[in-house]
Amino acid sequence: MDQFAISIGAKISEYAVEPIGRWLCYSFRYSSNIENMKKEEELLRVDKNSLQLRVDAAIRNGEKIYDSVNSWLAKVDAETEKVSKVLEGSAEVKTGCSIGACLDLKQRHRLSREAERIVKDMAEVRGKGNLTKFPIVLLHKS
Repeated sequence: MDQFAISIGAKISEYAVEPIGRWLCYSFRYSSNIENMKKEEELLRVDKNSLQLRVDAAIRNGEKIYDSVNSWLAKVDAETEKVSKVLEGSAEVKTGCSIGACLDLKQRHRLSREAERIVKDMAEVRGKGNLTKFPIVLLHKS
């Protein structure tokens, strides 16, 4: 009988307590997830600016740019737009609160989870933009 109660308790814990803990974890990691997102955005922005300089120079020389390069630059813009939206949401929620203390758990969870997803997406985009050997020119001007 005791093992039956333990088994029931384990299942309740598995289906109820773990998801709640996971949900609260996003809320408590809000600050670190937002900071990680800002850092990853800065790294991505530096990579984009570096590549954009090369692209601009190639265009000035009359060279055609690979579509994959333009696609990567567009993905970077899309990711930075997502970051801006999350930061705007964070700023809206903090308005009127001292040091963000009024930021409710549901909003913290949503923004933190979104920031974590964005960090993964930005890391993937940065990985695809191998800038050291990224060919940007399709045809050289003769």
